[in-house]
Amino acid sequence: MGDLTDELKGFGSGSYIEQFVPGMPKNCAFPVFSHSTGKRTTKCKIKGITLNYDNSKVNFISLRNVILEDNTSLHVHNRRKIERKHGDIVVSEPKKREYKVVFKKRRLMDDFDSFPCGYN
Repeated sequence: MGDLTDELKGFGSGSYIEQFVPGMPKNCAFPVFSHSTGKRTTKCKIKGITLNYDNSKVNFISLRNVILEDNTSLHVHNRRKIERKHGDIVVSEPKKREYKVVFKKRRLMDDFDSFPCGYN
């Protein structure tokens, strides 16, 4: 528990993360430069949102904008989200989600430092 996975495993040796944008726990995006191919690719992981062609607006740039700009959010619509209902019933139905940064237990300062609520 608490171990980090090797996010660069599939990019080859000598690859490195150029920037890192953490949204919340289990939400992050980052561009990777691979020395073996000489290309830059971005990787985006967001818990609870299926990243597919329909949701391609959720990417490194959009996630970075949500974090750096106040009062912005991303609206995602899955036309066919497969979910398990009561018991053994599996259904495919439309699902809408809103992704935004929430600081419920910390205060975010202007320089992006954060402090626990009640800390002076």
